[in-house]
Order: sequence, then C-alpha cells, then structure tokens
Amino acid sequence: MKRNLRRNRNIVIIVLLLVFILDVINISDIINIPFNNINLDLWNILIFVILYILTYEIIDKRDNRRKKNQEEIARILLEETYNECDKYKNIIDNEIFKKVCPKRFPGDQTVENNVAYHDMRKAPFEHDSIIFSLGEEGIISASEILNYINVKNKYSIYFSNVVCFPDIDEITNPLKQDLEIAIHKAFRRLKM
Repeated sequence: MKRNLRRNRNIVIIVLLLVFILDVINISDIINIPFNNINLDLWNILIFVILYILTYEIIDKRDNRRKKNQEEIARILLEETYNECDKYKNIIDNEIFKKVCPKRFPGDQTVENNVAYHDMRKAPFEHDSIIFSLGEEGIISASEILNYINVKNKYSIYFSNVVCFPDIDEITNPLKQDLEIAIHKAFRRLKM
C-alpha cells in the first residue's frame, strides 16, 4: 500500500514538473500554436486526477483500518466467549453445583418455564448477536462460525444433561470431554 502511494505520488510529481517545465519554456510559442486555454484545462484535469487519487487512497486506508479493527473485535469476542464457556463448564462440573441443581432446577417445573435454567444456558454466549452479524458481514469466516455453533451446542447439551442427571457421571463425563475438545479446537483455529 505504501509502495502504491509512493509510486502514485512520484507519477504526480513527474507530471507536474513536466507541465511546469513545458509552461516555463513556453512550447506553444515555439510551435506557433495557441495553447492558452489548453494549459488551464490541463491544470484543471491534473488537479482533478490528483484529488481523485488522494481521496481514493484515504478512503482505502480508512476501510482497511476499519476492517482490521472489526477482525480484531471478532477475535476478542470469540476468545471471550470460549473462555466464559470454559469457566461455566468448570462451575457446572463442580460437586456443589450438582448438589444444588435439583433445588435450583426442580423436576416438577418444566425446563421451558425455568428462567434460571435459560439464563445459565445462555450465559457464556452473551455476544451471540454481534458474532453472527460479524459473520454475515464476512469478518468471521464460515469455519469460525461453525466452530462457535459447535461449542454452543456442546455446551447446551452438557448443561442440560448435568441438570437432568447431576449424579450420573457416566452420562455427563463424555459430554464434558466433547465440550472440552470443541473449545480446544475452536481456540486452536482462532489462533491460526
């Protein structure tokens, strides 16, 4: 980008010097052709071209900066989400949580009506709408979105099974391992 800017700047300087030298030497009088209006038109065209090039470079630089900023924000949001998911996995895996589970999520109440259940299930994914909008804009790649959805689904399945079967490790441990693998894979892909 800097190379293009320098090249464009050099071309503009050379053209300006050429026009200035031709104007000073007054080639139009030597050839006996009236160039009075052409010189003015040439200057106008030259100024227009210079302004166009400068405007293009400024807009292009700003767009590149904005895109880089969006990519950095997307990476930060995904990392934060995966870290939160890992923290909540550790909370859910705690024996105290498993003891409190039947009281907090009573069996006589349906899962759909339990606000605490839904809050805990959605907690690590608070940036969900922003992440998907960045995906729609093409800032986050399809594979990163796929990893995000995979982690989200694994977390939801693990959490739901811990709530339903808090004391049956044969069911919850493989799901926990699947979640850990999905988080690790998503982190690894994010670092690439």
